[in-house]
Amino acid sequence: MGLGLTMALALFSAAMSSGHAGATLDASATAHAEAPRPYHAEYEARSHGMSSTAIRELRHSGDGLYRISQGLEVRVLGARLIAVDETSHFAWVEDQAIPAEYRYRQRGISRRDERLSFDWSEMMLEYEDRSTSGSMPIERGQLDPLGFSVQLSADVKAARLAQNDRNDFIYRIVDVDDRDEHLYRIMGEEMLKTPAGELKTLRIERIREPGASRSTVIWLASEHDYILARLEQTTRSGNTTELALKSVEWR
Repeated sequence: MGLGLTMALALFSAAMSSGHAGATLDASATAHAEAPRPYHAEYEARSHGMSSTAIRELRHSGDGLYRISQGLEVRVLGARLIAVDETSHFAWVEDQAIPAEYRYRQRGISRRDERLSFDWSEMMLEYEDRSTSGSMPIERGQLDPLGFSVQLSADVKAARLAQNDRNDFIYRIVDVDDRDEHLYRIMGEEMLKTPAGELKTLRIERIREPGASRSTVIWLASEHDYILARLEQTTRSGNTTELALKSVEWR
C-alpha cells in the first residue's frame, strides 16, 4: 500500500506540473491549509434509536501519508444490530488531501461493502460494491466520502486564520454510484454542550436542493484544530445518526 501510494503521488505531481491534472479545487485556493494533526477521538453515538460509542482516528505514517478511520457498533442484548467501519488512505500534497483508497463496510441487519481505489498514474478510479464493479476517469481535486472531511477542517481553519470572510466550501466527491459537488456553508458560531464539555464551534450545513429529505449538519471545534465536535445526519429514509465528542487525544 505504501509503495504503491508513493509511486502514484510521484506521478500525480508530474501530472500537476505538466498541466494534465485538471483545475485547482476552489476550497483550498484562498489560504494555506496546514497538514492535519493526528488524533484519536471518541464520540457518543445515536443511530436507529440506540446509543453507542464511535471512534474516529487520524494517523500519520510518514512521508505525507495519512489514514483516517471511523467506526461504531450497536448491540442489543449482546446481538450486533449494526457495525460500520469506514477508512480513507490519502496523502497531503500542496495543501490538499490526495485520496488513494477508500473502504466502507457495514454489517448487522443490513450489509454494505464499497471500495474505491484511485490510480493517479492513469487518472482512473476503480470501484466495487456488493453488486457491481468498474472504472471511470478521475480529475485532480476529487475526494472520497471520508477523506473530504479532513480537507474541510483544514480549509475552514485556514480561512479563519487568514481572517477572511469565506463561508462556502465546495468539494467534488466521488462514490461508487455518485460524482457530485457538495456545498458546505458556515452558518455561524455556537457554544455547544458535548460530553467533552462546552466547546466553541462553527456550525456548518450541507446545502441541498430545496425540499430535500436528507440533511447534514456539522459542528467543528474552533479551539481544537477544527475537528468534528458534533454531527447530525438524516437519511432519505428518515433515520438520523448523531455523534457528539466525548474525548480527544492528540498523537
